[in-house]
Amino acid sequence: MTVHAGAKDEFDTMAAVHTLEAAGVERKHAEAHAGVLRRSRSGLATKVDLDNLERRLLTQIDARMERAEKRALAALVTAAAAAIAAAKYL
Repeated sequence: MTVHAGAKDEFDTMAAVHTLEAAGVERKHAEAHAGVLRRSRSGLATKVDLDNLERRLLTQIDARMERAEKRALAALVTAAAAAIAAAKYL
């Protein structure tokens, strides 16, 4: 068995095997259980993954809000200019 490399909170397969053996589980069964646990964790997001995703999403939200604010301001200026132009003809 090998240690699953990758995330900072990586799963230590051998430690799991030793823990299971100490609890009375036969080595071949302990290895099988540890292997299943290691594989089941392989696709899970870590806290770092979630923090990075949050940062990217907030950046996108900020950019969209800024564009929306600029569009709203442009619409307000256009409406004000139209009102001023219309007032000249009254």
